[in-house]
Amino acid sequence: MVEEILDTRLMVKRCMSRYKSDKGLHKLLHARQLGLKLIANVTFGYAAANFSGRMPCVEVGVETKINIESKHIVLVISIVKHSHFPVSVN
Repeated sequence: MVEEILDTRLMVKRCMSRYKSDKGLHKLLHARQLGLKLIANVTFGYAAANFSGRMPCVEVGVETKINIESKHIVLVISIVKHSHFPVSVN
């Protein structure tokens, strides 16, 4: 669920970059992406821990974090492999 929210937020942010000249639409899209960001943060925070420090759904929080981090690592590896820098990634 968090992944879908984050994917939707990225889609809205891409739209924001296309419509920078339309101030009204840009403002609306900014509000939407900010709302999606807050929903993702609250969902992740609720799943991982509450104010007392207990972790009611630790599996969801850990699984989400690992999923996001592994996708980021794969993206970075892809960027490095397709760059013109003299480096290699195993």
